[in-house]
Amino acid sequence: MSNGSGGSGLPGPEGNPDLEQPPAFKEGIGGGPAMPAGGLSVEQKEGYDEASDGANYLAAGSAAIAVLAGAASSGGGALVFGLISAGSWWLSQQLSDIAEDPPRPHEHLVTFRGRLCRLPATDEPALLASGIVVQRAAFALVTARGLLDSLERLASARLAGDLDWAVTHYGVASQCHQALVVDVATFASALYAAGRAIAGSPYDLPVKAAGGGVRAWIESPGMEARVLKAMHTAGYSHAEFDKVVAWWKTDPRYSGPETTCGRLFMASANALYTSAQRLAL
Repeated sequence: MSNGSGGSGLPGPEGNPDLEQPPAFKEGIGGGPAMPAGGLSVEQKEGYDEASDGANYLAAGSAAIAVLAGAASSGGGALVFGLISAGSWWLSQQLSDIAEDPPRPHEHLVTFRGRLCRLPATDEPALLASGIVVQRAAFALVTARGLLDSLERLASARLAGDLDWAVTHYGVASQCHQALVVDVATFASALYAAGRAIAGSPYDLPVKAAGGGVRAWIESPGMEARVLKAMHTAGYSHAEFDKVVAWWKTDPRYSGPETTCGRLFMASANALYTSAQRLAL
């Protein structure tokens, strides 16, 4: 017998109706294959926007901690916190762009540029867990950019009425969304572990609102070169370095409640994990 898309069902056992096969495609209004729906729901866009805000909050707080760590010690603590700030800021930018998902030329496959992210070199036990945060941010960025590319190309394919490319990009976007939910949750888990490791250590520095000093820190002699080397080691490109340095030079200021580094990391982790749970629904 024929199913809804013109395929054939299997004959059933003697005396029983034929077994219908699932349709090869969903039928649209007026017949023919249905165009895939838009990429993200309103609720999912709100979830990504919420996660973007959380990552940006963490980026500003981590930059403030980098300033304090640089003033307190000549070791690598400032670089580690600077890397967390850079990764969080880039993740915030990508999550914000995902929430907007504007169209772009669609007749290209989405490609994923892997990142070789080496842990920041440090002998400080309290900072070892923070290196995992740097890695998890870099890994999440790979998935986030794949999702952004696929959503933008899906939007363009739908506008052009190009069913084949729309189906292709819809499939990639669906898989990337599911993977990114896990990546954000894993990033949050690593951040929480880092907060616990830092709590009570010499790096559990006080963080106050409107502290400032980020621009002076990045412009201090030799700091840009040190951060560039650290970001390359962590898998970031020169262009990504340039953009995050430009942001640091706006002197971003932490605007949250007075806290400490450990508590800031743990509170941010809880907020980001909640966003991941919301996106998973």
